[in-house]
Amino acid sequence: MGFPDQKILDEMRKNLKDVEGTKAFNKEDATPLETLRFEICQTLLKKAKSEGLTNREMAKICEINESDISKVFHYRVDNFSTDKLMKMLFKAVPDHRVLLKVS
Repeated sequence: MGFPDQKILDEMRKNLKDVEGTKAFNKEDATPLETLRFEICQTLLKKAKSEGLTNREMAKICEINESDISKVFHYRVDNFSTDKLMKMLFKAVPDHRVLLKVS
């Protein structure tokens, strides 16, 4: 299997032009707030995966639309307040506890 020819590469680039992948997260450089927000996203994604829930089902549980839950699952949450993320978390995982450690 060789490298794809130019025509295939051009078609792939065209198809992926507007696609946003999962946002990278670097724990070493993250602020405590960024880490909290990332961990909320991880917890919601783990809940969906462990229970075999679709994006539609998770969106309904969190009372948001499907495109927004997709953004959460890909850590694209810059337009969500931390309060909004916390509300989603507690709707999806009501018994979850958040521990605040001040040092």
